[in-house]
Amino acid sequence: MITDGLATAFQSKRLTFRALEDNEADRDFLFTQIENDPVSTALANPAMVVPRSSKSAQALVSELAKSTLAVIVCLTPEAAAPRDVPPQGTALPSMPAPPTPPPSTPTPTSALTPIGFMFLGWGGTPPDRAQHRCTELGLQLVAAFQGQGYGAEAVDWGVDWAFRFGGLHRVTIKTVGYNARAQHLYARLGFVEEGRSREAHWHDRKWYDVVSYGMLEGEWAKLRGLEE
Repeated sequence: MITDGLATAFQSKRLTFRALEDNEADRDFLFTQIENDPVSTALANPAMVVPRSSKSAQALVSELAKSTLAVIVCLTPEAAAPRDVPPQGTALPSMPAPPTPPPSTPTPTSALTPIGFMFLGWGGTPPDRAQHRCTELGLQLVAAFQGQGYGAEAVDWGVDWAFRFGGLHRVTIKTVGYNARAQHLYARLGFVEEGRSREAHWHDRKWYDVVSYGMLEGEWAKLRGLEE
């Protein structure tokens, strides 16, 4: 059926992507775990590295809410993680094939552990530019959850959403010249380096390039083996 696979459309292997809420819990998470981490800010945010107030988290929520897509990236509870099962359509030895499972029930927000946020189309796409079907992806993870493959998993989910459901043709992503890990990651995921804004980022008394990457719908389809 055309809806096959939609039951887990908001999940990847280890992550669940839920809507950003303008509530105390999400504002507190962004304020304590994201906004006031100077290392994370220096790696993923072009804003000046300064201590931030709770009003900053509120402003971030308000701006994210205008985006094409804004989600909190969460760890899926172990209890909800898929168990090792034979390939689909393979019966267990000496047993009939299991029945088709009922539609999945969304995991309660309280059972999810937030580890970051992701957006597509920061601040929203102006109506007079929608015809270009181009958007920028941004991701920021809590420091304790970096370096474990969650960033790659989240970005992969983000581009899948953009081209499967968002009707987009092109997704861009940027990083600063000193973030070598991000540059390696984006290239490994299939993004193409499209250019550099030379010495456009000032950090700790030095100038750095801003490196821009892009992925086209056709490139994504080839990576996923979906070429027509």
